[in-house]
Amino acid sequence: MQRKVDFDIQLKDKLPAASVKVGLAVQIGQDQDSGTWSCTAADNVLGELPANVIASLRPQTPFTAVVRSVKRAADDPEAVSSVQIRLSYQTAEQPQQLVQAEPPADDPAGFTLTTTELERLAYNEEFRTTLGDKRLQELLLKIDSAPNREQALKQALESADFREFADRMLSVMKPKEYPRVP
Repeated sequence: MQRKVDFDIQLKDKLPAASVKVGLAVQIGQDQDSGTWSCTAADNVLGELPANVIASLRPQTPFTAVVRSVKRAADDPEAVSSVQIRLSYQTAEQPQQLVQAEPPADDPAGFTLTTTELERLAYNEEFRTTLGDKRLQELLLKIDSAPNREQALKQALESADFREFADRMLSVMKPKEYPRVP
């Protein structure tokens, strides 16, 4: 079981929308000099943590932090003004070690996901958060319900954002074959 904490951060400075996306892993840390807790992503300080979040922090417990949602600036749609962050604390009850399974014999091309691959996706917080994006959900539904799914997928992969999502998915499912690209 995981303990999750969601909180909003008003960005200190507006950032380009392309640099802050749903699913982006962020770092939470305390400045040694000032003692303030802040959230950073790709060397950009997003902002300070709210007091109630600081009070509930358990730095000795491993956690992950990802961008859960992004709010664009009203005066500049190409800039982000605030983000929602999700902290997920790891607990002792983590999933068992996954055992590699082979694809079914009736799928020689390997298009069917193995149980291991599905579990890797299911237990990856960053991937699950990314799947919460409504636009992505709509696009996946469009691909799944298309008369020619392969063609719809090829068309979707022309978008840099969707290609990035697909690459992330592959790196989670098959990390040895598709190492994570920053």
